[in-house]
Amino acid sequence: MAKWGVEDSRLRVIRNGVPLATFNTEPAARSGDLDILFIGRLTNWKGAETLLLAMAGQSGMKLTLIGDGPELPFVHNLIVQMGLEGQVTLGGKMEQSKLHDRMSHAHVLVLPSNYEGLSHTLLEAGAAGLARIASSIGGNQDAITHEQDGLLVPYGDVMALRAALVRLRDDEELRLRLARAARAAARKDDFTGTVDAYVKLLEERAAG
Repeated sequence: MAKWGVEDSRLRVIRNGVPLATFNTEPAARSGDLDILFIGRLTNWKGAETLLLAMAGQSGMKLTLIGDGPELPFVHNLIVQMGLEGQVTLGGKMEQSKLHDRMSHAHVLVLPSNYEGLSHTLLEAGAAGLARIASSIGGNQDAITHEQDGLLVPYGDVMALRAALVRLRDDEELRLRLARAARAAARKDDFTGTVDAYVKLLEERAAG
């Protein structure tokens, strides 16, 4: 908006918020494979195919793709062609309550998309205590501070994404540190704060 010529005095940024009370689990040490989630509409800009390519040839990790969309047949075929049926599950659409429960049992959320505003998925993953990997584009860079509460990789860079996944698979201390930091950072994004900010703004405008 500033680039379009709107004066700074007329701009107000209100961050998206998540209901923190919904997410009451703390990050825990894992046993078994690294449990990775992708949550989003399966379109050609969300990067699911990049994530599948990054998984190729890697042991000790499993992936659940939650969501559907026009790229679902392509994604399914790619899973079969790459021989990933034993590692990758297509979760389809999921009710919010079930989704939150599924997040509480996972270890990592990956968002390798080409375009994002301030992603609720990343914010919720942080609140749920997941380590997060995302493409270094748009609002992802506001939701994640690289190496502090998540990892950022270039969009479409299969090798960089694979390296990030391998780091979290092999370095449990790093995964837990990022997950705990993400959960702590989520406290500033409580939905009650978002509501209060909108109420204050409307009251100011009403007062003239």
